[in-house]
Amino acid sequence: MRAATAALALLALWLAVPAGSSATSASDWGPGYKPCGSFRAEYKIQVFAKDVSCAKARRIQKDYWLGPPSGQVEVHRRHGPQVVLLKRFPGWRCFSGTGGGSCTKGRRVAAYSDI
Repeated sequence: MRAATAALALLALWLAVPAGSSATSASDWGPGYKPCGSFRAEYKIQVFAKDVSCAKARRIQKDYWLGPPSGQVEVHRRHGPQVVLLKRFPGWRCFSGTGGGSCTKGRRVAAYSDI
């Protein structure tokens, strides 16, 4: 069920951003999300948070994007998207899609959009 929710959130983000648009806002993610800045990885990563501090959301996304592969565990599933677990953030489950993704732990979300 969580995988389906994450997939729907990514689809909603993709549909909400006009073609050729290079920026998203917290409102593109839905109610309760706040913008948390950005950082440079393979792409410019814009971070958004819901029910978690911006500082923690940025740390989680930086670990997901820039952390060593040894700090991540990929969980291959038969159905639904692949899940990445972050060793430094126990309980957080990360999903990625085209143009964005999120790491969740219960109702807390550290989301990103890439530019």
